Amino acid sequence: MTALNRILGSRRGAVLHLRIEGRAIAPQCPHLKDYVARAFADGVAQLRLDLSECTYGDSTFVGTLLQLRKQSASRHAEPLPIIANAEFQSILRNMGLLRLFVVNDAAAARPEMPSATSTDDAADVTTPDEWEELAIEAAGPCSPEMIDNVIEAHSELMLASDTCQQRYGAIVQQARDEQARRQQAGVGDCPPDAGS
Repeated sequence: MTALNRILGSRRGAVLHLRIEGRAIAPQCPHLKDYVARAFADGVAQLRLDLSECTYGDSTFVGTLLQLRKQSASRHAEPLPIIANAEFQSILRNMGLLRLFVVNDAAAARPEMPSATSTDDAADVTTPDEWEELAIEAAGPCSPEMIDNVIEAHSELMLASDTCQQRYGAIVQQARDEQARRQQAGVGDCPPDAGS
């Protein structure tokens, strides 16, 4: 598995393929959601996720996956298909969420990526030939977009399973309290050293 944290994308017709490599964490999520929303606005009808090289996903990322699942479902009848390694499947299973996705095991579902020179488009309809690294900036830890996404992602988690409702209710309340405090104080992003 790769140690890099990056998001790769490729569009094939009306299908957007995303591949997450390394750690998938909260600061990436607001921009990832925006990227997918722009793709849907630009005619994408279906989303496919490859998490076979994803070494970790925090709760905000998993909640964001649920949000992407909902967006995808509103455009396409098929549930959000993902390719996931055993570690990521374990994360979903422990959260009681594995049942919500069409999960293909990474070892079986994702052979070597086809080369960019392959001419047999019909041979592989689940993984694109070319990947482009997305320039997704990490949101600041106190940015309004980050706090909003933490609230939205964990609210999605709370709706998804009893386990998540009990586990993440306090996080949602804490983020809402922080959001209200910052709005009342007229405070924007954290100072530059606050996230370190």
